Amino acid sequence: SNPESISVSNPESISNANANPESYSESISNANPEPYSESISNANANPESYSESISNASAESNTESNPDPSPTPSPSPTTGSDSSTGPTSSPPPAPSDDGGGGGFTCFPASATVLLESGEHRRMDELRLGDSVLTYDLVTGAQFSVIYAFLDYETSETFKFIQLDLETGHRLVVSPRHRVFIVEGGELLDVDAQNVHASNILLVCNDARECQEAAVLSATVSQASGAFAPATFVGTLVVDEVVASSYAIADHSKAHLALFPLRFANQWIRQSTEEHSQVGMHWYAKVLYQCFGGFF
Repeated sequence: SNPESISVSNPESISNANANPESYSESISNANPEPYSESISNANANPESYSESISNASAESNTESNPDPSPTPSPSPTTGSDSSTGPTSSPPPAPSDDGGGGGFTCFPASATVLLESGEHRRMDELRLGDSVLTYDLVTGAQFSVIYAFLDYETSETFKFIQLDLETGHRLVVSPRHRVFIVEGGELLDVDAQNVHASNILLVCNDARECQEAAVLSATVSQASGAFAPATFVGTLVVDEVVASSYAIADHSKAHLALFPLRFANQWIRQSTEEHSQVGMHWYAKVLYQCFGGFF
């Protein structure tokens, strides 16, 4: 029905109905239902037209009840955007704190190790089977084979700890990676993030001559890539600084836990193909997920 006809009802007719109910009832009973039925039939036959009329009626009613609606406020411009050039690009993602694979990442792509051939090679150029300079905690500096990568990330940027030594050496390593400090004549492994100025580290040159060197500063830095090569000895000499192959776990516990993986790869040969692994090694992932609390 038309909303307008309802709003302008004749109050006099209502008063007459109250005064003479019999006459009003008779007028109701004599009312012709056919026009009403016809209008309903038309609505059923053409529902789109009927719906449109209802919508128009509602819109007119809303316009009459709100003659001066408040204008919709325009959205505020985004800070740093220019309407002539469009919105600015999103900032790059923040560097990961744990270096992808659960914190087992160790060294950035730019870190180097010494091969048994005498060549210095970057982390992102190493291959399974490469023999690199390590440090045995009993016998000293020696070469050992890389049998696995506990983590291998080539493209992301991660947070690292940068340790600058009095000898000019610099070790860049993930915060939870284990490094060795000299204390009381012994080598103790600690998280890199817990190393501070005046701690003593061990450095070894290409001639496998090793000496102690004090830490001058320990700062947070960012670098690309993250690599954790595991050797049979369990250590690495990275940029001439002695470090563990492991992260998070105490060095001795991690070395023991990885014995099955070392045994399975004891006959590994040097690979001539590019390393295809991406992310955390499946064995290291299982250890971390199952025994992380033990470590």
